[in-house]
Amino acid sequence: MRFSRILVTAAVVHVVLIGASETARGDPEAPLADTPVVLTAPPAAPAASDDSSLKIEMFADARYVLSTRKNDAVDETGAAIPQPAHRAWERNNGFELAFLGLDATYDREKFAVTTSLRFGTAVAPFYANSTVVPDLDGVAAAFQAYGTWKASPQLTIDVGRFNTIYGTEVAESWKNTNYTRGALYYAFQPFWHTGARASYEVSPALKLTGMVVNGVNNSVDSGAEQPSVGAQATFTAGPASFAVGYLGSADPGNDMFDHFVDVIATLAIDRVTASINADLFANEDLGTTHLYYGVSGVLGCVVSETFRVGGRAEVLQADLEDSTVYTGTVTLDYRPLANSNLVLRLDNRAESSNQMLFIDRDAAPSRRFFQTVFGVVVTSQ
Repeated sequence: MRFSRILVTAAVVHVVLIGASETARGDPEAPLADTPVVLTAPPAAPAASDDSSLKIEMFADARYVLSTRKNDAVDETGAAIPQPAHRAWERNNGFELAFLGLDATYDREKFAVTTSLRFGTAVAPFYANSTVVPDLDGVAAAFQAYGTWKASPQLTIDVGRFNTIYGTEVAESWKNTNYTRGALYYAFQPFWHTGARASYEVSPALKLTGMVVNGVNNSVDSGAEQPSVGAQATFTAGPASFAVGYLGSADPGNDMFDHFVDVIATLAIDRVTASINADLFANEDLGTTHLYYGVSGVLGCVVSETFRVGGRAEVLQADLEDSTVYTGTVTLDYRPLANSNLVLRLDNRAESSNQMLFIDRDAAPSRRFFQTVFGVVVTSQ
């Protein structure tokens, strides 16, 4: 047995020496006289997970919130006073772990699998309008979980649960200009969909997207078994882009948006980015159609490699309650690491309304609201 091992070792050394010699002969520029020969076995073939097909990213988003509203506001009967319809993300004063996130993508030439897992206090608001209670949903932690078929270089088809195609903001705070998400984002836009989505790149300047889904923020159909249909066209010309989208329900009155229109215009010049996002949707209630519309304007500036500043102004109008909401937000962004793995943000936000939508520290109705948030995000991206 020992003699056999010696023979095997000698054979491996012989193969390595021959390989080194052949490599030197095959490359005219390879050094010959001074090149040491390393007597080691040839490197093993890379595992499937080492070919860059599998990509895993993580992040943690923690914050401290201080606002003019009490955490446990109750009315004279002792019943809890809910947050206004356009607010839910930063609902409590004090420290919170908003998100612990894990994103994984397995991407090959003809197919891909994507999942985004989220844990923390911000998960529940993300499922606020779901037809399935998150705790009972088998994939409640998966903000996204879908498979992709790359039918051609221009056409991709996704099936499963995926983030919405509408709006300019996303749930991940550090990817937005401001730390807190806007009222337009939370109250007037979908978060996610379950169904099928197809994207087709007509040209480098024009991209078309269509989808058939279970309405808005629904893991399962609302019960009528009539899916919603959505579409979006995005046009890009140099530093400017324009997108218009529509989502319509075949079952009016049972979905969050019976008819929804989303328009986005963005301009990025050097270190300054400006965007306008406008939404209009109509809902039918007992034979009466109610209109909701709003607009959000965002301006962001990269002052230096480590410092950024962003501002946002919004106006929302709902004819059902004849209410108007105004919001203004300024965010200071500091990234001490060159690779931006650490993001520190100070976000100041003021709101007002023509209705008594807010609650002050004494649990008294108010037309005004103010909030300061200090957010810390650590990400592997």
